[in-house]
Amino acid sequence: MESAPKITTLSRPARITAAGIMLAITLGIALAAVFEISFFRSMDIFFYDRYMKLESFSAPSPKIAGKITIVDIDETSLSAVGQWPWPRYRLARLIRLIHQAKPRAMGMDILFPEPDQSSLGHITQRLETDFNLNLNLSNLPRGLDDNDLFFGAVLAGTPMVGARYFYFDHTSKGTACKKSLFDITDPAGLLSLHQATGVLCNTPAIEARLSATGFINNQYDTDGILRRAPLLIQHGQSIFPHLSLAVFMQTQGITAARVEKMLTGPCIAM
Repeated sequence: MESAPKITTLSRPARITAAGIMLAITLGIALAAVFEISFFRSMDIFFYDRYMKLESFSAPSPKIAGKITIVDIDETSLSAVGQWPWPRYRLARLIRLIHQAKPRAMGMDILFPEPDQSSLGHITQRLETDFNLNLNLSNLPRGLDDNDLFFGAVLAGTPMVGARYFYFDHTSKGTACKKSLFDITDPAGLLSLHQATGVLCNTPAIEARLSATGFINNQYDTDGILRRAPLLIQHGQSIFPHLSLAVFMQTQGITAARVEKMLTGPCIAM
């Protein structure tokens, strides 16, 4: 009769040493995640990029494919139409053309904090100041002497979500920003949000005609690539959504959301 195999166990000092090594490895990984040690962060980026490339080869869901359209003002556009910045009447014409396709929502990640200096009204003022030259624009159709007013009038007829930018190093006083369309709350205080001290908005002629706004603050990785973005920022007593989240909420007709605790952690419930 064969005897049972003999199981060799580690001695007590060896078990303590092994447990100590495992604990040290676990603690090292945890600390690396908390303090974002460059080596572990680089490894995380490496595997994340490989995963995203693999995902890009998979076929998109039929429910999603064709639902989102990105209109990019690239080098080809600039070569064909002219250098940046474009006059805002030209952007208004572009937005009007896009709106003819009847999108449920539109998002524009461009901020217009100052008046358009290419407006005929500004040009005539500068010519009069610099050269004492008075141009008669009395035959000009009403509203075409101010590109911002014309741009705002076009935006008012679209479901456009505009941009805003939050400051964290200084305050802004006297900025007239549109009141947020979205009521986002964190009643249980589950999140530790970035606290903005100031905000940059569009010029009033544009800001007042937008249906909603979302911030365009982003966080780039050390290699200059954007892989993540904050979805919420707090300014004063209010919580504001990122432009991408604001466009999604606009598409779904959602105006209220709250942060709730789930099994996987805090989530935005709508």
